[in-house]
Amino acid sequence: MSKHVVVLDIGKTNKKLLVFDENLKVAASIVENIPADESGPVHLERVEQLNEWFLDGLKKLAADFEVGAVSITTHGATFACVGADGGLALPVIAYTTNPGEDFDDEFFGKYGDSRELHRKLSTPLFSGCIANVARGIEFARKQFPEKFAGVKWILNYPQYFGFFLSGAVGADSTYSGCHSYLWDFDTKSWSFMADKMGIKSLLPPEILPSETPLGTISPAVAERTGLAPDTIVGRGIHDSNASILPYILKSEGRFVLNSTGTWCVAMCPCDSVSLSDSDLDMGIFHNVDAFTNPIKTALFMGGEELRVHMETMTKRANLQGHPDFDPALYREIINEKKLFVTPGVLKGTGPYPKSDPGIIEDGKWYPLADIDSGASLPPCYSDPAKAYAAVNISLAVQTAKMLRGVGLEDGMTVFTEGGFRNNPGYLALLDALLPNNSTFLSDIPEATAFGGALLGKAAIDNRPLKELGADFEIQTDPAPKADFGDLNAYAAEFAEVASQAR
Repeated sequence: MSKHVVVLDIGKTNKKLLVFDENLKVAASIVENIPADESGPVHLERVEQLNEWFLDGLKKLAADFEVGAVSITTHGATFACVGADGGLALPVIAYTTNPGEDFDDEFFGKYGDSRELHRKLSTPLFSGCIANVARGIEFARKQFPEKFAGVKWILNYPQYFGFFLSGAVGADSTYSGCHSYLWDFDTKSWSFMADKMGIKSLLPPEILPSETPLGTISPAVAERTGLAPDTIVGRGIHDSNASILPYILKSEGRFVLNSTGTWCVAMCPCDSVSLSDSDLDMGIFHNVDAFTNPIKTALFMGGEELRVHMETMTKRANLQGHPDFDPALYREIINEKKLFVTPGVLKGTGPYPKSDPGIIEDGKWYPLADIDSGASLPPCYSDPAKAYAAVNISLAVQTAKMLRGVGLEDGMTVFTEGGFRNNPGYLALLDALLPNNSTFLSDIPEATAFGGALLGKAAIDNRPLKELGADFEIQTDPAPKADFGDLNAYAAEFAEVASQAR
């Protein structure tokens, strides 16, 4: 029997265990919904529950498959504090926690201006939530001072689960370099912030590439799960970097990945790290790939904006599902230039951080809160298909700006994956906004877990990760095309209205 890779894929809500065979095909999966506890002002990840589910799942899978490696990928901006006994020294704080303006004032007063830290460490300030490991550590130290005094190790989230399985302590480049304030892009090691915060002795002593295994499972885990004692435990990888890994291995030229979902993430591998004032304004930053190279990155809550508007249109405009794509309707909105859906569901993020969410129609402003409450409805709500089309146009225009912001140039390829892959209006609009680029839809089932599986396979086969590009193919299809009229003129006016606070 060939050895399989089990990937623990920890999303913000859904947790998955997926088995990949020697051909990198999914052979089995277990999925559980384990959301964070958001009942109080400090949101907490349910790690103890997750650990039990994790071990039970491994036991079930070990009975059916010969598992050679367990690979781990998790969402970002999360860490775990471990005590001398190997258990959690304090709760794991979810990045959705709002630390408050007073905390931010104190943090940046102590460690440096947020804009300058953004420029030096390629880490933006995400308002309204922690979304940053260094800020999270400082917040945890203030929330749990006595428990924090008993911390032996501060581990990034993937490495915590690796430690839970193996007892080995480590760090990987992708997570350490993911808008954390803790990664030095020049030395590829812990940044000056680790010293300034007085936490360097609590961090793993070295940061290694993701393909370097962390170790093997502990005897206790082997006994509990039935896995072989020599089962490899991967070092772990940040989820966005897991998603882009297959493209890095397969692409011969420069490209941008447009990964769509609740967060729409634009990622462009690059050679050096620098941020302009415009980049800082748009919250652009750099990730670090599995080979410790920089990836210029931007994001906005495209999926959340669509979800919120869909709910409002369902409630106030009697929208019934997603309307069929009608290019003529889109062309009418674009050529009239009288209807604009402004972003800002999560204020302060995305390409238009000053924008407030709502609809401008015939020069009148309708705040999203007023639309949702029914206090004031725009005329387009009499035609929900038109309102929906306007939302799609907004999302596509925002995406195009983000793609160019991370380095998209003429001649480069754009791959779109994720939830918006099934939105023909958005896809055709994006293609029309990028006339000098090839735009493709890509389909990698369980894309994040697949990136984790590549790491596991490299470890089992004892092969360099860079060699695995020959072991798989990425299914791609050209994006749909349509004539939208003077789309550039509409996009220019959209930028004008979305750049203003109301």
